[in-house]
Amino acid sequence: MSGPITTALKFSRPLLKFPTVIWLDTVLARFLLNALTATVVFFLLLFGIASVSGHGLRFDLTPVLCAVGLSVMLGAGFGVFTCWLFMELPIVARLWGFASRPLFIISGVLFLYEDFPDDVQQVLWWNPLIHITSLAKSGIFPKYDPTWVSPLFVVTLALILTVSGLFMLKQHHQRLLNGD
Repeated sequence: MSGPITTALKFSRPLLKFPTVIWLDTVLARFLLNALTATVVFFLLLFGIASVSGHGLRFDLTPVLCAVGLSVMLGAGFGVFTCWLFMELPIVARLWGFASRPLFIISGVLFLYEDFPDDVQQVLWWNPLIHITSLAKSGIFPKYDPTWVSPLFVVTLALILTVSGLFMLKQHHQRLLNGD
């Protein structure tokens, strides 16, 4: 979800020529569109798979909704911050393209955090995505109880990224859009 927010200013540059459209409008529009789309697709897939499987799966929607909320917050924060960072330092965007591929693997989508040795767990704990995926898994699989998950860590990181990204864009959006 952070990808479209990252490119919001570049993508919407023609709209910014209108006097009533400001940089924040483009970022918020991309955020809302992608957050709503991703959330609807997630729940359609979740309930679609559950109904087709025929196993009568029961979900605890509280942790699932919490995980969706955390992912939206983190996606917004990361997207806003990287919107500024990638325009300020374009080489970082290329490096991120390579570095983000393994992030899928170490985000707990394909494995359980608890299956790793303690020293690896201490490193993985700092990946906010593993908190979100494990929280969602706890709502889908009733016997999975990740007591180590910290929504406060994810919210704090999301807020830091959002506030710093918005501050940097507010200060530098004109220069970045003009290419100076």
